[in-house]
Amino acid sequence: NGVACIPILILFHYTKLELFDPAPPSVFAYLTVNALIGTVLSDLLWAKAVVLTSPLTVNVGMSLTIPLSFLADFVTPGATRPSVQLEYLLGALLVLLSFIGVNASDSAEQQEPDGAARLREANDLADVMDDLADLDE
Repeated sequence: NGVACIPILILFHYTKLELFDPAPPSVFAYLTVNALIGTVLSDLLWAKAVVLTSPLTVNVGMSLTIPLSFLADFVTPGATRPSVQLEYLLGALLVLLSFIGVNASDSAEQQEPDGAARLREANDLADVMDDLADLDE
C-alpha cells in the first residue's frame, strides 16, 4: 500500500489538496524505537515461545491479551473505566479456560515418552534461535 500510494500522495501535494511537511527527526527516532520494541522484540519472543512450547499454546496465550487489557484498563488509576458487561466477562472466562485447557493437554503430552523427544527437539531449536540472536547482535 505504501509504495502504491506514493504517486497519489505526490499528486495531492503538488495540486495542494494535501500539503505534506517532513516530520522532525525526533518522530523518526520514536518510530524506530517503537518498531524495534513493538515489532522485532515481540516477534522474537513469540518465535522463542513457539520453540519452547507449541504454536497452539502460544497463539491461545496471545488471545489472553484481550481480557488482560480489560483488567489493565480497570485497575489503572485515571483511565476511563470500561463498562462491565456479562457477555465480556463470560468471553474473558472462556478465553482463560481455553488457555488452561490447552496447557493441561500440552502437559499431558509432555508426560508421555514422545513428549521427552519433542522437548529435546525444542531445546535444539532454542539453541539455534539463540545462535541466530547472537548473530544479530
